[in-house]
Amino acid sequence: MEFCFSATGFEESLAPKLAFHFADGAQFAPPVKSYIIDVADGVKCLGFASADWPGTSVIGNIMQQNHVWEFDLGRNKLGFAPSTCKSLKSKVWG
Repeated sequence: MEFCFSATGFEESLAPKLAFHFADGAQFAPPVKSYIIDVADGVKCLGFASADWPGTSVIGNIMQQNHVWEFDLGRNKLGFAPSTCKSLKSKVWG
């Protein structure tokens, strides 16, 4: 619970903005709700943790939500863009 805090008085609009800057100039700036997460009544946690350098970094599933991700293994490239989908309705699944 090292990265958790009381949500009393929390104002999302005042939260620091997070952005990942990639070597080719791309930038991923997820919404606050993707990295300050409700975990219980009145408790929020940061949705990331520190890692030793050099090491592996992970952009988790909550942070990836509402984005389309493309992994091009042949060219060793990662692509992403905001999703325009609102939801997948039952028409898609039958």
